[in-house]
Amino acid sequence: MTDSTRKNMEKSLEVFEKFLKAEATQKMYLRHFNAFLKWHRESSDLSLNADDLLQYDEKRLQTIVEDYILYLRKRLSPNSLPSNIAALEHFFTMNDKELQFKRIRKMVPPPNKKAGDRAWSTEDLQKMLRNSCSNRDRTFIHFLASTGCRIGTLADMKLRHLRSMPERCRAVLFYEGTNEEYWGFLTPEACGAIDEYLEERRRDGEVIDTESTLFRSDYQVGAQKVKPMTIASAKMIALRLAHSIHRNKMGRRYDVMSAHGFRKRFNTILKSNDKANPSLVEKLMGHRGVFALDGCYLKPTIEILFSEFRKHIIQLTIDDSQRDKITIQNLEQEKSEVEKIRLEIEEMKKKRIEDNNYGPVTRYVAFTKNLFDSMAKDDLKGKIFSIIFYLFFEMRAPEEQKRLILKRLEQAKENGEEFDPSWFGESAGLSWKNFNSKTPVA
Repeated sequence: MTDSTRKNMEKSLEVFEKFLKAEATQKMYLRHFNAFLKWHRESSDLSLNADDLLQYDEKRLQTIVEDYILYLRKRLSPNSLPSNIAALEHFFTMNDKELQFKRIRKMVPPPNKKAGDRAWSTEDLQKMLRNSCSNRDRTFIHFLASTGCRIGTLADMKLRHLRSMPERCRAVLFYEGTNEEYWGFLTPEACGAIDEYLEERRRDGEVIDTESTLFRSDYQVGAQKVKPMTIASAKMIALRLAHSIHRNKMGRRYDVMSAHGFRKRFNTILKSNDKANPSLVEKLMGHRGVFALDGCYLKPTIEILFSEFRKHIIQLTIDDSQRDKITIQNLEQEKSEVEKIRLEIEEMKKKRIEDNNYGPVTRYVAFTKNLFDSMAKDDLKGKIFSIIFYLFFEMRAPEEQKRLILKRLEQAKENGEEFDPSWFGESAGLSWKNFNSKTPVA
């Protein structure tokens, strides 16, 4: 509402508007109230404004509102009546008129089956992309399909709200700085569409930076002053795209809502996945959560949310070839991970075998055996030699060289070669640092 309109507004309507936070709700409630006021003027043949209406006593106002609801029952769907009643209740409550709205609501017939319950299918979006003639429209489709966001968020979206993520994805920050702030994500396919759209704008002469709007209004020359795409324009684009797809008409509406059909597709895909975490899915929808305290206590990081989003990338992807490409990449990655695990297991086996054959414990066992053999034979020289040789060997070289010397000794024995003392000479000098801390001490 403009400043000039506010100056001419009656006091009752100022109070009416003041306590409605959302602009969309303000517009809807004001439209419903003005329709009510217009009906009363025509039916009573009186030229009244909102302030004049409040001069009536509550009993008379109760009768007028009930007559109006009976009038609407003949003209509107039962599904539309609650919002009309809510607007009137808000106006009279905020202006200290206590009407019996519990009685008024009982006048509303049972709701009809709602139109627009169906979500856009992937095939529908493929047709939309084929019917789209601009990069902006294609980016529009991919953005809504990938994030499941409300269409009203597009008008305020800037490039600084996008953040790079692994696997050629991006994160999107919605409702920055508000209590409704949350993270959504873009598939690689959607990121590619955005890049093409931005590159087209650069070629047309627009200077792109982090403060640039993601979706701009139509332009003739890219260098002209950039205007963000309005919510009304976004709704018109969604409506135009919807008209290119066959929809079943249900009364005055269709079985798929032009804009909200994207959000329903997103919600359906995520919640149909057996591996989905319901609470995190709700967070990706911008909802508070599944359970009562999720809004206060469940605060997942962007990494945790992306980990949830990754489960659904293939299903959210629109183009079949892109989906196949991601599937192949995932299979190759899984194959690579399996191969990595196999190599790690082989390396562990190899290390275990080497430890068993040449490790500190094996060397100590051999030393202990020789020592006990000498003791059993009452061979003092053999006992002393075993101890000196063990200490000499363990202090002579680092662990890796000790194992190499043992391998050489074993190979020489197999080949019938004579022992060469120079093999020890190639190792480092005596040092307690070489005495492996894992080596047992007699």
